[in-house]
Amino acid sequence: MRILRSEGCRSNEQWALPPDLFPMTKVIEQMLVRWSGFGMVSVFVLIGGMLGATFLLRPYFMQSMALHPAAYVANGIGLIVGAAANLLVFAVFKKISAETYHSFMGISMIGWSVIGAVGGAALAVYGWTL
Repeated sequence: MRILRSEGCRSNEQWALPPDLFPMTKVIEQMLVRWSGFGMVSVFVLIGGMLGATFLLRPYFMQSMALHPAAYVANGIGLIVGAAANLLVFAVFKKISAETYHSFMGISMIGWSVIGAVGGAALAVYGWTL
């Protein structure tokens, strides 16, 4: 190390940080934050709605229809309820963080809610027509 006599301090070259060995780590870290658990909550909320409806509504529908149609109608209603609950979870996440990069498989939480609502309506109608 060479000390500069005029300034009495080291040059920028001597204090320079070593080159970043893994320059993509920050990008990957940001991607993991955007693609991590928050977006997957959407799928679990939809599945939770289906499970809840299966145990709560299917016995009620089985009084007037067969097992499979009752299960389809109950799961469809559960998906619709799960989609509504997912929108509430999204609103909570949005209040916590303004950067709402909460997605799973490239689909946002609102997208999963739309998929759940449309799929739930189709499933309920299909079960009702059996």
